[in-house]
Amino acid sequence: MSTTIRRCAHCSEPLPEGADARRRYCSDACRMAAYRRRQTASPERTEAARLRSRLDWVSAQLVEKETALAQSRGRVWDRDRELAALRVQLADERRRGAKAIVGQANLTAGVRERLATASRELSALRRNWSATAEARVAAAEVTGMRDQLATVQDRYAQLAAKYQELSEAAELAVTERQQLQSMVRQWDTLCKRLYKATGGQPAAAVDRDILATWTRFRQAVATPSGHRGRAPVTGPAAGLATGQSAAAGGVR
Repeated sequence: MSTTIRRCAHCSEPLPEGADARRRYCSDACRMAAYRRRQTASPERTEAARLRSRLDWVSAQLVEKETALAQSRGRVWDRDRELAALRVQLADERRRGAKAIVGQANLTAGVRERLATASRELSALRRNWSATAEARVAAAEVTGMRDQLATVQDRYAQLAAKYQELSEAAELAVTERQQLQSMVRQWDTLCKRLYKATGGQPAAAVDRDILATWTRFRQAVATPSGHRGRAPVTGPAAGLATGQSAAAGGVR
């Protein structure tokens, strides 16, 4: 890019760097000198000065436009470089993204395959465990039922032995009861004969005790069930009760 050196319109010295595009003189003195010269110059010189001034202005405008154009081109070049760098980064990111997607897909496929294998192994373990557990439970149930059966059999044997013992005891009790009833009837008959023979007043003390016991027995037999267990009548009252009982109903 070419740059044009701007010069003062009066003394032709270079203008300061960064001067405004409309600036034509390097100092106020040159501006005043140029003004005086225009006032005293001939029309030809005035026209030439005007044209020169116009040319300088156009040159300044051209320089300004060229500078702006150069700056715009520089910005465009910077943008082009940025766009190229961004395109390169985008391509790199796309390649890395594609690699990451492929790697993730492979990893996902591997995980799925391992999960399927683990699921199959788990199903097999569950089946084996179920069969083993059922066999263990069945064996435990059979063992428990056998133990219960043995316990029930032992209990049944004990109950059967107890029943046999009680049956024998009941038969013995029935036999003893029959014998006792026979003895009681015989004793009652003998007591009746003693009472009739002595008129209820035997002389021997043993006979009196026998008749007193017999009297209590007869009273207990004749007393209602609700009044059994009262104290038996003894002594003279026993004889009186016996006499009253004999007089009322007679001795059976």
